[in-house]
Amino acid sequence: MRCNTVKELVQFAYGLYANGATLTPQPLQISGGPGWIDADRFDIEARADGNPREEMMAGPMLQTLLEDRFKLRVHREMRERPVYALTVARSGFKLQPLEEVCLPPDPCGVVNMRSNGQNMTLDVHAMSMADFSGSLGLDRPVLDKTGVSGVFDFRLEFVLDGAAPGNLFGSHDPTPSGDGAGPSIFTAIQKLGLKLESAKGLVEFLVIDHVEKPSGN
Repeated sequence: MRCNTVKELVQFAYGLYANGATLTPQPLQISGGPGWIDADRFDIEARADGNPREEMMAGPMLQTLLEDRFKLRVHREMRERPVYALTVARSGFKLQPLEEVCLPPDPCGVVNMRSNGQNMTLDVHAMSMADFSGSLGLDRPVLDKTGVSGVFDFRLEFVLDGAAPGNLFGSHDPTPSGDGAGPSIFTAIQKLGLKLESAKGLVEFLVIDHVEKPSGN
């Protein structure tokens, strides 16, 4: 792993690949720690015994490395924060659940993203509303409040709205994009019978209690 900050490494280890099996798309909310965890960068070279999956190395095994070499200590807590609530629109939910469960090698819960300039296309396969809400890269966490069960296939087409760096798809302005080229994600999602609403909710935070700069090898 090359040129990563400690905060980026923590995001990999305790957020994106925390369960050692699948990518968790919604970024982990991290707080605490000294300023250098956002500034200093590190190269990590490590060799694992056997043939572990990449997700295991980037998740649980990286957790062990950080706790050993960086003396990292963390805890998790819930905090109330501004969020988006994913709800069913007044027009009603438009999607039908898949009847067959995914079987290998056909993966469940997959989002394929394509871009053409500012134009974005998301092809979603066999994903629940809870997982879909977690995959939306907005400026706030998205909580699933639809009450809808099952998994779904669908396509979502929208235009980026010039969001600030770090916000994948946009910010809180639920209007068409400024150049008139197409709908924002807030407008496009309504075609699925869904709506994104500003709200407050409990969000999980990973709090850094202690961390030290490691010595070189």
